Amino acid sequence: MEFDRARLMNNINTLIKDKNIKIGELENSIGISTGYLSKMSKADNESMPGIDLIWKLAQKLGTSVDMLVGGDFGRSNDNLFQLIRVLDKMKKDTDLHNIEWKRIPKEYYEKVKSGEKQHPLFVPDFMGQTKLEQYSYDSDFTTDPVGIFADCFEGDMLEFGKIYIMNLFCNTKDEGATPYTEIILEQPEQEYEHGMEEGRLIPICSTLGKGQSLEPYINELINCIERHEADVNLNSEQKSIISAYMNACTDDELPFN
Repeated sequence: MEFDRARLMNNINTLIKDKNIKIGELENSIGISTGYLSKMSKADNESMPGIDLIWKLAQKLGTSVDMLVGGDFGRSNDNLFQLIRVLDKMKKDTDLHNIEWKRIPKEYYEKVKSGEKQHPLFVPDFMGQTKLEQYSYDSDFTTDPVGIFADCFEGDMLEFGKIYIMNLFCNTKDEGATPYTEIILEQPEQEYEHGMEEGRLIPICSTLGKGQSLEPYINELINCIERHEADVNLNSEQKSIISAYMNACTDDELPFN
């Protein structure tokens, strides 16, 4: 995508208003002269901001460089804007390894159901049929029949549950099978006075219908996850053991010497 200075400045101004930040305070906090951003917003100004300035602005405004440069915050209503920020945080947390993802291959799909709705990761056995394209589940984003279109990603168990990103297709009479993406939150079981209550599946967003404007942000998150697929991931127990071992080493007792 070609760099669009006007888009960048519109995003900056939108975020400044959303966060109720005074533009002078923002300029002062990142070390640029007062009025610099206002001059940059003028249509006849063709100067290009440096990447270091864009990075500082992204950090101060709570977004990523990719979103600040390529997003379109100005078009967003409050709910859509909130979802964009959620997707952006997922992407940043993925880069920081605060969220680690795994791709779930089709051979690990289990044939069980979750309540009245089929769990998106758990598919029933249709008369012994085992082909992946014959699996389906009920989507909250479409009433058309849907089937699992590709592998999905599962995020770490966080305080609020697990995150799943699924690539699917919906069958429409006019257009045939249309691929789309859903992001779903699985809440963990919770204990109440009457006992344990099963976790719920909560649809967060999709690229269908009104969610089409989220597609570039969801795709950017998926691209980020795919870049990290080759990373070495450690679970909490492994990290604890390694940390204990390393803390037991002195400077003169480095491992593998």
